[in-house]
Amino acid sequence: MMISMWAYTATIRAARSDMDIVGCLVVACAACLGGGTFRDAFLGRAYFWVADPSFLTNILVSSFATFIAWPFMERSGAQKGKFDNINFHYKSYVVTTSLSHVLPLSYVCLGWYLVPDAIGMLYFTVVGTHIASMAGAPFIVTLLSGLCTGCFGGVAQDLLCQRKIRILSSGGRLYTVPAVLTSLVYALWSRYQPEHIRTGGAVALGLGLMLRLAALHWDLKLPVWLNSHAKSKGYRNEWIMPWEKKQEPQEPLFDWDGGAPAASQ
Repeated sequence: MMISMWAYTATIRAARSDMDIVGCLVVACAACLGGGTFRDAFLGRAYFWVADPSFLTNILVSSFATFIAWPFMERSGAQKGKFDNINFHYKSYVVTTSLSHVLPLSYVCLGWYLVPDAIGMLYFTVVGTHIASMAGAPFIVTLLSGLCTGCFGGVAQDLLCQRKIRILSSGGRLYTVPAVLTSLVYALWSRYQPEHIRTGGAVALGLGLMLRLAALHWDLKLPVWLNSHAKSKGYRNEWIMPWEKKQEPQEPLFDWDGGAPAASQ
């Protein structure tokens, strides 16, 4: 189920980057399999999707279904006025609506893309951490395994879609930090409370999800060094702190934390 959810979000991102059905299938496979493949490589395990090809089948079917269904979901939501300051392509025209005075976050953004994307990323972070922990890997390697599984597929996705890499982007809302928190909580829980490992997984995923959604809602970011653009805005410190973000233009919530909105490309 979770890998299908991740294929769904990867397909949306690829399609909004003007990819056709083949490109969307490739991006979905890269996003869903990339992190786990990298994890299995450095842990010396058999690649999970080779050992169980049903993962690949689920990804392809979910991606194809999403490519067909998403434009109708998108158009239906726009017609019902459920979008919040978001530009959407549908065929040759753009639909723009605004409900920012009613909804602090877009109903469709949270329900149809951002929440599934966050849950998928954090769930596989837990899975990667668990696999390394059960393999007896050192603590730091366990954390790295969780981060690779949860985030490296997103790196492949961003590269293929030619967008900013979310785990590296200074302009993006917190993305890697929730994964770090999730992996750390689960690794500690599995070490000190192994008899309640399911509870630990739920707690770790819940904490990471709350942090990710808080970052989306309140535009939480990590501090960055000053550059020429920031200096022109009047910053006087050597770096830009998160609470100074109000001096910068707000990036579109639905643009997945990087790149220009699809309607302007």
